[in-house]
Amino acid sequence: MFKTIKKEQFKEELDKWDAILIDVRSDNERRTFWKIQEKQLNMDIYNPNVAEQILALDKSKKYLIYCWHGNRSLTVMNFMKGNWFSWVCELAWWINAWNKK
Repeated sequence: MFKTIKKEQFKEELDKWDAILIDVRSDNERRTFWKIQEKQLNMDIYNPNVAEQILALDKSKKYLIYCWHGNRSLTVMNFMKGNWFSWVCELAWWINAWNKK
């Protein structure tokens, strides 16, 4: 499965504990702005080694991705899809959706 999902479904998947959360914002954005949870993988998409970091992940696991504005998480999701990962979803409306009720 590869798709953009709303906050409610994203939270459901995250609460199941079988999906791995990946924050693809820059290191500076993570320091400046809040994050969804402490237990997450931080992969700065601007890091020249990020492709190797992603390819080192277990392709059979579930991944939930988020960023600040959506472009980076969609880029990473499509990269993972093209490299035979089986299940990757990104958060619709990005990190801003997480804080809204």
